[in-house]
Amino acid sequence: MKSLVNLRKIFHMNEIVVKYVMLLVSTMLMIAEQALVNMKHKFSICSNLTIVLMVPIQTLFILTIHLLLINVRNMFQTSRILITFHMLL
Repeated sequence: MKSLVNLRKIFHMNEIVVKYVMLLVSTMLMIAEQALVNMKHKFSICSNLTIVLMVPIQTLFILTIHLLLINVRNMFQTSRILITFHMLL
């Protein structure tokens, strides 16, 4: 019985770690996207190159936010605002 409680604690901790990692990844993607925009303006980089680089970054950003919102929604099982925002993505 004690091992079951320990397993539950470990699983819960892993869930929290995954959420923090997804937040970190989404923040890094947002920073990378902003850096590309700044580079485009500063160095007049070809817009095609910027688009080629930004599309995967934006896609990964939306995907991580999407997964994060699914996890948050499942964790709280409420909040229609979160569900609506999740549907908008």
